[in-house]
Amino acid sequence: MLAEPLLIGLLVSMAFNELTGLSPGGIVVPGILALYLLEPLRLVGTLIVCLASLGVYSLLSRWLILFGRRRFFVLASTAGILAALTGLVAPALFPAAPDLRAVSFIVPGLLANTCQKQGIVPTMAATTVAVAIVALVVKLLATMGLAG
Repeated sequence: MLAEPLLIGLLVSMAFNELTGLSPGGIVVPGILALYLLEPLRLVGTLIVCLASLGVYSLLSRWLILFGRRRFFVLASTAGILAALTGLVAPALFPAAPDLRAVSFIVPGLLANTCQKQGIVPTMAATTVAVAIVALVVKLLATMGLAG
C-alpha cells in the first residue's frame, strides 16, 4: 500500500505541474502527504514547520545572498532541523496532541522552497488539490482491487 500513493503522487504532481504551471511542492510531496491524510495533526505540523522555515529564510536573506542551491539548502536544512525539534518538543508542550509534528524531515523544506518561489497560497492550493487527487485515485484503485 505504500508504493501506490508514492507512484501515483509522482504522476499527479508532474501532470498537475504541466497542466497548471503550478508545482504542488515537488514531485514527491503529494504522495507522501496523501499517506498522512488520516493524521491531520501531522499535516498541520508539516505546515507549521514549512512556514517557520520561510520565516527563518526571510530573516537570513537580509544578510546573506540566498538563491538557487543556497536558498534550497537553507530552506531544506532549516525545515529538517525544525522538524526534528518539533518531534522532540511538541509532545512535551502539547501532551494532548503528541502527533503535532512534521511528516518527515524533507517534505516541509520542499514545500517551503516551492512557497518561496511561487507564493504560499498558490503552493498550498496546488498541494491540496494534488493530494486530494492522489487520495481519490488510490481509493478508486483499492475499490477496484488493483491496489493493496
